[in-house]
Amino acid sequence: MHEPQRILVIADIHLRGPRRPGFTGKRLTGWLNWTFFRGRRYAFSRFDRFLELALAERPHAVAVAGDLTQLGMDDEIATVMDRLAVLPRAGIPVFFVPGNHDSYVTRDAVRAATDTALRWCADCGATIEPIAPRAVRVTTSRVQAVLLDQTLPTGWFMSWGELDGPTWSVLEGGAFRHDGPKAHLILGHYPLRWPNSRPLPPTAALLQASRLEAIVRAPGGPLYAAGHIHHPFAIPVGHSAQVVPGSLTATETFAELRADGAEWTWRFRRLPEETAHV
Repeated sequence: MHEPQRILVIADIHLRGPRRPGFTGKRLTGWLNWTFFRGRRYAFSRFDRFLELALAERPHAVAVAGDLTQLGMDDEIATVMDRLAVLPRAGIPVFFVPGNHDSYVTRDAVRAATDTALRWCADCGATIEPIAPRAVRVTTSRVQAVLLDQTLPTGWFMSWGELDGPTWSVLEGGAFRHDGPKAHLILGHYPLRWPNSRPLPPTAALLQASRLEAIVRAPGGPLYAAGHIHHPFAIPVGHSAQVVPGSLTATETFAELRADGAEWTWRFRRLPEETAHV
């Protein structure tokens, strides 16, 4: 009898790198946000504490639901990826999708990070299949995960999760292979609904959340894990659910998913107290 498959989900780390940004497009608002608000609340040491916990517990995978960085600077992305690399070196694959902050202005660095994380998964024995322009299927022994790239920078504004036609055709036509009792997971950055279960406001219509929700709500639909909202919550969607872990570096929370056959369960966890070194 197999033990349940365990996946730890984190999101919204928002590392701010040491290099001074060029104030281009959204980076200006991101820098102001960090300088006057987030810089006082977000502690990157919490990310290191999570990595220590993951290495000790050895989950079957760690899923990162976007916003590794605050400004999408090359040095920010490189710093986080260097730290994350301890997981695949220990045989723990990393499922990664970018968030809107990771894609400010340029996508070159975050594309490289995405490719690196997929290579880590392959090195850990997973099968990697690009199934659409903005979707990749990652298959382990007992989980199929579809990783969505929902970010597309357009200068001062983001597309806020709009997917292209070919990607929707694959998602709505069947993005999962039914070749055994595997649990199905979609990992994105943007949630389907707010914590109070209300639909997203009309101004966020480009999220096309209702189309994704219909996929999750269908009989046997996948679990949907996302980030963007910095507080942990889960809401039922049909017989499945949406799970948002909160911000690891602000609320100190993450989610633990367990897949037993094709069924998911989940719980929210807090980082353990930091140990004082004498």
